Amino acid sequence: MEKDCNCHSSEECSCGAGCDCHGEELPVLYLTFDDSDEEVACDVLGIFPVDGKTYIAVVPQNENEEEEDEVLIYRYEENEDGEDPTLDDIESEEEYERVSAEFFEIFFEEDEESEEN
Repeated sequence: MEKDCNCHSSEECSCGAGCDCHGEELPVLYLTFDDSDEEVACDVLGIFPVDGKTYIAVVPQNENEEEEDEVLIYRYEENEDGEDPTLDDIESEEEYERVSAEFFEIFFEEDEESEEN
């Protein structure tokens, strides 16, 4: 079954969705976290559906190259005009586990398969 990471490209893609989203520069989203008033630039890894809902995976851009990247996953919803999307926290552990498993499958499964060959 072909996955759709919703990057809106039709070229060959390394995530298996047929989108070529990983060969391009990542889009940037600016987020303000609850513990800070400062906006943080985050690279958008992808937008993907799970169980009829849409989610977004982002990685905060690190000033310190030695720090390990942390993937953050949120519920994602666009308004009717496609501007100013809404990001919501995932509240339950069960939902987070399902979504993170699907994220891993979409974005990393093919990479592991190609390393094995």
